[in-house]
Order: sequence, then C-alpha cells, then structure tokens
Amino acid sequence: MSGPSSQPSASLPGDVTKNLTVSDLFAARVSEIDEFRNVVGTFQGTKRVFQLLPRYMRRRAMSHNPHLVPKKLRAAAIREVDQSGHGVPNRTPRKLRRKPKNLMSEYSRRSREFKWLETHIWHAKRMHMVPLWGYKIARETCARTIRSLMFSQRNGCSIYDASHFSTIQISAADSIDDLWSVLSTIVPDFQIGTLRSDKSFVSGSRFAEALLYQPGRYPFGFLCPCHVLLRQFDGATQNPQMWIVVHPSAVDAVRSLLSTMASTLDPSRKIAIVVDDLTLKVNRFELRGSRSHAILRSVLRVNDAKSSKHSVAVWNALSILQSTDILPPHSVLALEVDDPRASFPPVPQRLAKLPPADTLMREQMILARLAASWPRSKVCDSPLWDVDKRNAASSKMQTEQELNKRRRSRLLRGLPPRLEAKDGDLMQTVPILLLQNGNGWDLIVPSCWGLVFWRSLYVCGGRAAALADRHRRMTDRCLPSFPEDSIDTVPYLWMASERSLQLAEMYHRKPPSKRINFELKNIDSPFLPEWQNAVGSPWPWPLTVDVDLLQVRSFITEAQKFRMCKETRRMLCKKSEREDLEDEGVVGNVFTRLLTAEEHLKKEVQYFVIRDPPTLKLLSAPATLLQFVDSARSQVLERAFVRIAVTMINRGNPSENAILCVPRAEDLSRLDATSRSQPLLDGELAWDGAPLAERLIAGYLTSQMMSFTSGCGVGVGCISLKRLAQWAAFCRSVQRLDDMFLMLCCNNESDICRFCRFEVISQTDRL
Repeated sequence: MSGPSSQPSASLPGDVTKNLTVSDLFAARVSEIDEFRNVVGTFQGTKRVFQLLPRYMRRRAMSHNPHLVPKKLRAAAIREVDQSGHGVPNRTPRKLRRKPKNLMSEYSRRSREFKWLETHIWHAKRMHMVPLWGYKIARETCARTIRSLMFSQRNGCSIYDASHFSTIQISAADSIDDLWSVLSTIVPDFQIGTLRSDKSFVSGSRFAEALLYQPGRYPFGFLCPCHVLLRQFDGATQNPQMWIVVHPSAVDAVRSLLSTMASTLDPSRKIAIVVDDLTLKVNRFELRGSRSHAILRSVLRVNDAKSSKHSVAVWNALSILQSTDILPPHSVLALEVDDPRASFPPVPQRLAKLPPADTLMREQMILARLAASWPRSKVCDSPLWDVDKRNAASSKMQTEQELNKRRRSRLLRGLPPRLEAKDGDLMQTVPILLLQNGNGWDLIVPSCWGLVFWRSLYVCGGRAAALADRHRRMTDRCLPSFPEDSIDTVPYLWMASERSLQLAEMYHRKPPSKRINFELKNIDSPFLPEWQNAVGSPWPWPLTVDVDLLQVRSFITEAQKFRMCKETRRMLCKKSEREDLEDEGVVGNVFTRLLTAEEHLKKEVQYFVIRDPPTLKLLSAPATLLQFVDSARSQVLERAFVRIAVTMINRGNPSENAILCVPRAEDLSRLDATSRSQPLLDGELAWDGAPLAERLIAGYLTSQMMSFTSGCGVGVGCISLKRLAQWAAFCRSVQRLDDMFLMLCCNNESDICRFCRFEVISQTDRL
C-alpha cells in the first residue's frame, strides 16, 4: 500500500489563508446582506403582517384597524393599510357630530321658548327638567334621595334654586305714601293695616308676607301670595322703592294690575310711580335646615371695607348662632362679600374650641339682644336696589378663564388668586341680601353670580332639592303651598287640569281588566276634584256629565298634542279640532271641558278660601266654631272653603284627590265599638260602609304623602264651610264635641273609608 501522496489535492486552493478576520468577511459580503435586507423589508408573500402572529395573539379587527397589532409590527401594518388604499376613512364620532358648532347660540335657541335659570346645566345633569310656568324647572331628582333630603331639611341643609320667582320693583318719585296707595288696592284691609303699623317692616329691616287680590273683589279674586320688602328710605338721596316677589304663574296678572293701578291712581302724575320687572335680574336661593347658617358662614367672606360697619357687626355677632329660629322672623341683612371662587372649594366649619367664659358670655348677650330686637338702621340697605350698581356687579364679573390665568400667575400654587376688578379696584365684591325665613335663610345675589354661589353651597354640604322636594317639605309640615293648595286661583286650575290629563293617560294605558271601573263607584271625575259637590252650588262652567269614560281614550291621544306648556297660557286644542270632538259626542266630559278652559277661566270663580286670620282662629276650636256657625249665616259663606291639615288615625295613606266625607251616626257607632273592643292603635278604623255616591262630600285633598316626621299619612286639603257647619251642628246635637274634628277619608281606587283627624290651618298661602 503506498503512502500519502506528496502532491496537493486538486479540490483545494493553491494557497490556504491561515488567518480570517470578520471585517474582511463582511466587507466581501456587503452586497449579499443588502440584497437580503431588501427582500425582508419588501416581503411580497401571501400573508399580511397580522397573520404572522400566533393565533392566540390575533384579533378580529386587525385586518382594518392596524392599531390593534402589537407595537413591534404596528408600523408595517400601517404601511400595508396605506399602500392598499382600501382603509376605512376616519369618521367623526357621534358625540362630535351631534355637538353644535356654536354651543352658546344653541343654548340661546333652546332657551328661547322656556327660559333657563343660571343653574340649568347643573340641574339638567342630575334632575328631571320639565317646562313649567315659562321656565325649565327641576321637577324630581334622578337619585333616590327622598329620605336623605327630608333628613337634610331638618338636621342638615337643603338648597333650592328659587330664581324663577319674579321680583317686581315699584318706585315712587316723591313720597312713600304713593307706594302705600298702590299696595292698598290689591292687599286686603286686615293686612295693609298690620304692614303700615309694623315699624320693622316700614324701616326695611324685615320683609312681610302678604296676599294679593283683585281690587274690590275680596274675598273673591285671589291672585297669589307674595313677599313685600321696602327699601330703607332716608328721604334725601333715595327714592322710595318696594320689592314684591310673586310666583311665576301669576306674575303677568300682578304686573299688569300694578301698572294699571299706578297709572290710574293719579292721572295727572302718571310718571310718579314706575313698575319694573326684575325677573332673572336677581337670583334667589332657599337654604333650609339646622346647618344652613353654618354652611352660609363657610361660603361667605364678608368684605369689611365695603360693607356697612353695622352689618359687619351683626354678621360677626351671629358667629355663634346655631339655628336661625331664634332670630326675629323675616329679618333682612345686607352684605358685600368677596368672590366665592377665590376660596373655592370652601371648607365646612367644624366645632371649634369654646372661647373664654367672659368672651362667650359677651357674645351670647349680643346674640340675645339681636334676637330680641333686630337693628333697623344701616343693616338692610343694599346696592342691589340701585340698577346701576346691580348691573355693574354683573358686568364686572370675571370669567373662569381670567381666574385661571391669575392662578397660574401666582408663585405658590394652591393659594387664592388676587382678584381685581376690571376698573382697578383692589378686590371684586358681590352685594347680597340675606332674608331670615323659618329655619334657614333666603340668599339673593345679582345675575351672573347664581352658579358661582350655587357650586360653593353644594360643595360645602348643601343638598340640592327639586320642586317636588320643596312641595314635599311643605306637606310634611302640613303647610299650604302655592299653587298646589290654592283651589280658588287660576294657576291651580291650570295645574289640576294638566295633572288630570296625565292621570287619565296613565289610566288608559292599563287594560280594562287591570284598572278600576269608576262608573261602578259612581265617580264622575276621578282625576279632577269636583268642588261644586262640596259647595252645593254649580260652578260657572260645569265639568262633568254622565259620559262613558271608555269613550275618552281617543280624546286623550288628541289632547296630548295640545298639552299646556308655554307659560300655562296655551290653548289645549284648536277650534276646528274642538268642533270635531263635539261632533263625536264627548262635549260633556271633563276632559273635553279642559279644551275650552281658556274661555271659561275668564269667568268668575264662584267660591273662595277663607284666609282671614281672626276667622280661622274662630274655626280652630269647637266652642268658637259653634258660635261662628250660629252667628254667621249668609249666602257668601255658603261658598267658602276652609283649608285643613289631615292626619290619618292609626293607619292608611291618602291618595291623590282623596275625598273627604262627613261621617254618619252609624260610622260613629262603629268607631265606638272598635274603640271599646281593643286599643285605638290596634283597632281597624276602616270598613266598607255606604256607597260613596250616598255620602255627603265635604271636600278633597290637594296634597298628601306618608309623613316621615309623624310616621302616618298626612295631607292638606279644603272642606266646605257649609259642610263643616252641618257636621258641627250634628256633633252638638248628639253631644259629641270631641269628634267635631273627625272626617272620613276615601281614596278613589278603594271602597274603604278611614277616619282621619283634621285641624284648621291658620297659616296663609306661602310661595
């Protein structure tokens, strides 16, 4: 075997490199690497970028939405979509498409028919807004806060925006007697004498509650309750001025009446008295509850330099005040405060350490002196009375943009900004008025400042209340409210008519087998009280006849198109459509009568509610009630109603439009038998008695609820003085004077009548 050949192999190069460097190797392969990168970068395969991912990382929308692709491959996916040219064009979101180009012009257009309060946007996000009295008003809260609001109205603080109340300013050129001449024509004599003799009211240190009537029509022709406030008159630099705050449902009638009285009072001096409408030129907030004063002190920062020294002294003396109940009723205090946004958010006041004994005693003595007699000099004159100062306070208000710019200019963040007025003043102040009202305050601020104060009050602990919550608070205390409990006024008739349409609509939504047959119960008008049954004499326009209720379903559908909306003056139906309904044979029904309510309301209402305090005091006790019944026998009193507060005995909750019936002798016998057999709290004081058509109707309930304070059903209603006199005479004949203030309460949807106890309400109507 021969050994290895000494000759080199043909497959090997002649010279073999002994050393190999990486740089030389890559330099020789640069072209190959560039070609490889080009091929990888411009991949022309059949798969998309998102298809290169594992299946568990893929998403359904990756094919048309490259932003769902992971970040490492997102750029390539975006290039694919751009190169394909079939990408979905960007569509404007629905929220932006619906957003108007000019938001303020859109708000102005929407608030053209129904006026918006300054806090409308705030309320619209949290409450149900309804068109009422020409405004958009918060009717109910969206949250379930009935119990918590009732608790806040007693132990906390509830705030209500009452800026829809209209303020009418009457100015006289010479003497304050001109104002009294105008006021005496629409205010009854028993109140005008009290007002003129009240030195606190004449001096302007307190406001008064009054009733407005048509001239020469008392006790008929009631318009509305009002608040009257006189400006502190010095006789030198000021003209006599008076504010009359009325409900928006009656402001047109009151304003036209005041203008007529002012012009016809003295034809030779037509310009002596000027009537101005300050609607929406001032904002009004109602604070109710034991913590109202504490929250108000947390929000307000009184400017000592611009406020009167007497007002500042009174405000400082109220620092230890726990509740406003001890203050003189309806006291007025004028202050000038700093912009609440400077100290926003306000810090609620906490219980601080008690001052030294001598200091505490001195403060308590000052507070007791204020509670005994409110000062009458220089504590109630406010710049809000002057139109120029009032407009200046609104026009010089700084915008949020300016405030934020000033905050950014501060060296230390978090400190309040240096607020300067636009004309160079050191601090921008706001004139306000504080009116003591019950267990709280009424805060009056100029226009444009409503939302600023509202936010501070809310953040500091105030619970926002709606219109229904305010009415519920009045009913829980068995106090009448306007216009819900003023049955002899036009606003009540409009509200009751609108509510009857709503109840009828809800009634006909149910199938016949699931709703109550009111025909079998002989109830002609289950949704609208028939006050003529209690008076005993017909109304000037009859409301009901014997018509089948099932025939009105088609009418309800038509009546919805013409529902009363615009300032409670709009007709429910056109004349042509009204004639079509008359041809269908439903003219006599209560709902058809509502179509011509505009024409009938022009006529005179043939009944009235007794509002004279001396007369109500006589009707409150059995002995004086019998004396009044024996002495007062006239045809006018037979058409009178008495407002009462009803409390259910033992159990039962009155429903809407509940009927109050006069008890019979057998009813009292059943009551005695039930009371003897078992205790009153456990006894059943209800039974299926005589049919409702056979009973004597005394009146109806206008407001009712289950009271959280007393734990039973309560309500406010009206009964006929004629029926009350008959019942009092019957109790005297059977020697049962203790039962003189008992009535039977019957709900429309039930055949059971329950005993209830009532008392005559001595308070007059309230706003």
